[in-house]
Amino acid sequence: MRALIALGLFSCLTALACHSNSTTGPISNATSLSGKWIYSAGNLSSVGGGLSCSVSGFTLTLVVSGTTLSGNYTGGNINCNGNNVTTQGGALANGVISGSTVVFDLDSPDWHNVGSATTNSMSGNASVLLAVNGTEYQMTGAWIATRQ
Repeated sequence: MRALIALGLFSCLTALACHSNSTTGPISNATSLSGKWIYSAGNLSSVGGGLSCSVSGFTLTLVVSGTTLSGNYTGGNINCNGNNVTTQGGALANGVISGSTVVFDLDSPDWHNVGSATTNSMSGNASVLLAVNGTEYQMTGAWIATRQ
């Protein structure tokens, strides 16, 4: 699903994150990632320039089964070039845990996150496809999540 931002009607997909139970090392027990997390992404920049966004206030509820990461997220705020957009929630998709590496999408590959997890935080890189006023922007930037 695509995140959409339009000047009168705002609709967006958002991001999500993961975690672990070791403070600085690899995840020793993947189920320790289960629980609530606060996700943010700063400095999402369009590949061709012209659009810069930040994401804050997303709450992720993560569930781990084996090496599969699933769950949902509630919306927060996306600010693109000074315009604030309140977002809806959705589902975590394509989530996988391998060692301390986490990979997941917010609803679809249009919001793809890859990173690493330690005890109470996760961080990595996001690749996001946003449609703004009918123009699609491929965005990249860093994300972070901390245990709530």
